[in-house]
Amino acid sequence: MARILCSVCDIQMSSDECISPVPELVGTNRVPSSTEADVIKRFLVDVNGEVRQLESIVSKLIARIDHLKSLADTHRSLLSPARRIFPELLSEIFSWSPGSSTQDPCIELPDSFDPHHGPLHFTQICRSWRQTAISTPKLWSTIRFVIGSQSKANLIDMWLERSKDSDLTIAILDRASSDGRAVALRDLPFNAGGIRRLASQAHRWKSVFLHLPPHTSFKVYWDALGGAKGNIGRLQQLTVSISRGPLQHAMPDIFTRGPRLTSLTLGHLISGDALPIDGSTVAKFCYGSSAGRGSILNLPIAECIKAMRRFPNLMDCVLHCDVHSNSIITDITMTKLERLEVKITCEQTPPPTSNPATLWRALYLPNLKTLAALSTDMAQGTLLLRGQFPDLTARCPMLTTLIIRVASATPEEIIEVLRTTPNVSSLTVTLHKNPSPVLTFVSNPPPPSQTPILPRLKIISVAWSASVDRNLTDDLFVAWVQMTLSRMDTATVSRCCVLESASLNLRPHDSLEPQASPFQRIRASLDKFGPANWGSTISLDCGKRSRPGGEIMCVVFSIRKRKTGTA
Repeated sequence: MARILCSVCDIQMSSDECISPVPELVGTNRVPSSTEADVIKRFLVDVNGEVRQLESIVSKLIARIDHLKSLADTHRSLLSPARRIFPELLSEIFSWSPGSSTQDPCIELPDSFDPHHGPLHFTQICRSWRQTAISTPKLWSTIRFVIGSQSKANLIDMWLERSKDSDLTIAILDRASSDGRAVALRDLPFNAGGIRRLASQAHRWKSVFLHLPPHTSFKVYWDALGGAKGNIGRLQQLTVSISRGPLQHAMPDIFTRGPRLTSLTLGHLISGDALPIDGSTVAKFCYGSSAGRGSILNLPIAECIKAMRRFPNLMDCVLHCDVHSNSIITDITMTKLERLEVKITCEQTPPPTSNPATLWRALYLPNLKTLAALSTDMAQGTLLLRGQFPDLTARCPMLTTLIIRVASATPEEIIEVLRTTPNVSSLTVTLHKNPSPVLTFVSNPPPPSQTPILPRLKIISVAWSASVDRNLTDDLFVAWVQMTLSRMDTATVSRCCVLESASLNLRPHDSLEPQASPFQRIRASLDKFGPANWGSTISLDCGKRSRPGGEIMCVVFSIRKRKTGTA
């Protein structure tokens, strides 16, 4: 048998093809003779020996392959573009990672100390990344401390040390699932100790988010925060909410001296004047929103007005409230307020003596530019527009942006409001009923002797929140197309601004068939009522907005005025 020498393994291997010594027996049922049996046994000894030899060769080859691959990977990484990134650039990239101070802080995000998220993740990649991460103070300047059953003292100290003198974003959160669990965590001394460590650096606080139990029964937490009093010179943004218990009418005096505090958010369990604070610097105020996962409590409008009075320099205000009030509310004038958003959170039948017009009658906002009225409550939401609401809009001569998302409002109520807003340039309307009358109102020009309807209107968005099925008539599409064409036609618009864009939002029903596609019906309306070459002057687009699970929330159709010289 001829043999060859492998140049890699220095092992001799047979170069001959292995052939059966008894080919006449293979594939038959004949019993081999004693002589043939001896030949077969010697053949098996030779074959098994060569198999063992080849297996040893293969194992060595596999080991060498693995070694070469590892060696190649090691040297390939030497050519990686990441090696050429300057540490300063890498540091900037790190600072924009989720959880860093350059992102909008979200108290719903996981604990900052999770090794699979945030700064700790970068310290586990390689030596250079670890060195860069540790030397990037901004990366460690956000601390989301969730009160729990394990001490995080060492981690808090690490964050505070590595953040050096950077401005801090601090979130202290109670996420206990029950009152009993919250009490059990309260009795663990290291939780208050962690809060105390964070309060010791209050002079570096820039943004603070507190979601804690009430101080009456969880005094240890608020006492631990007491070290921040008088040391919040950098604080600009403050959010305080109570995680459990009744409405709080008194809060600890911690944030009274904050000369740079401009943004304040109070949760729905805090009375309007409960938190001691100097309101002269506050320009943005949000009241009634919940930082927790629970439902939002109805805040009487009296509480909202009480809170607004504390901020004479307020420019932006968001109220989540109940517009019903049994108490007398005196007028309030906010000369600097430019944006107001009111969201109804009705959950129960209003008292028979309530007066939903109280809010609108009390407000005097001469410089208001943006007004948003929001409600999804089908039973009581329409109260948001009744009473004195049109009078309020009439008292706002600077109003340019109007948003009305009131599911239960009628088109007639919307029209009544629009008659009082001649300076509005951007209009958003959401109705549960067919909005065709509103579109018709906007498109019909008044007689020359009367004031034009919405003469400054440039952008309009109309949404029908009801589910659209195959039985939908063409009235809506015709009204929308005619309104859009009339407001975009420079030849017919003489006393008004030319409309730049219009959008229509629909929520399609499961039974809506392809041949009943709103897109096709809109195109048909454009072909019927528009000029023959309407595609050269306006553009029609269609998009979808979906939930994370893929369910379509609405279909958005938009028509835009083409710029001169574009096709």
